[in-house]
Amino acid sequence: MKQRPDSMGFFWHDKPPEPKVLKEKVKVTPPDPVWLEDDYLPNYEVARNAVFNMFTNRELTDACIRCEKLIFDIECYPNYFLIAFKSVVSGKVLFFELSDELELDVCKLQWVISNFTVIGFNSRDYDVPMAMLAIAGKSTAELHNCSNILIQDGVRGYQMLRMNRLKDLTKDHIDIIEVAPLRASLKLYTGRLHCPTMQDLPFAPQSNLTEPQLTILRWYCINDLDNTEILYNELKPEITLREELGKQYKLDLRSKSDAQ
Repeated sequence: MKQRPDSMGFFWHDKPPEPKVLKEKVKVTPPDPVWLEDDYLPNYEVARNAVFNMFTNRELTDACIRCEKLIFDIECYPNYFLIAFKSVVSGKVLFFELSDELELDVCKLQWVISNFTVIGFNSRDYDVPMAMLAIAGKSTAELHNCSNILIQDGVRGYQMLRMNRLKDLTKDHIDIIEVAPLRASLKLYTGRLHCPTMQDLPFAPQSNLTEPQLTILRWYCINDLDNTEILYNELKPEITLREELGKQYKLDLRSKSDAQ
């Protein structure tokens, strides 16, 4: 029979368990929110040195005749509005900007929206209504307020258009958010597809942007167009299937999910 290690003949010596030594809690101090400062300029040198292959008016007209498709995306801040397009054929890009110093070319924007196949991610509920509001002559402050309503209050795109008594001027539009499998953000989808560059929105949505920040935002927006194009190319077989079914049933199914 084995004896207890603390036995003393017929008896043993019970000791109370040693008290647990509590580890000192280390208080974690969050970093200073430097990303909210005006001098926070992520990737500024890259953005400043970036060279964009811009459309000329003649090239844009020729692209329309060739029925090139355009990826598009919108960035909206209290003092700045940007809508950018990129051809999936030539890679050429086009900017439309609105600020205190920049006047939006409404006629040209409306012509592009109405004459090209435009492709976006969540564009039916955000980019399209925002583009229609810009064409209607809204100021940057008004556009930013509408952007907040769409994003924060969950108002649908058609509801925003109805609230402002506007019509959707897009004649040919594909929103790939429903075509993509499951539900995820553009960043997550393109990360899974090994896109070269991923970046979150560089500045808080409520910020009044400085000129260097505008330079970064333009570069960021073009990168989002590149990533949207990557996802679009991945989904081409699914979109082609929807086009064939659409011809058969005389419906536009290109923005519909598998279940729809």
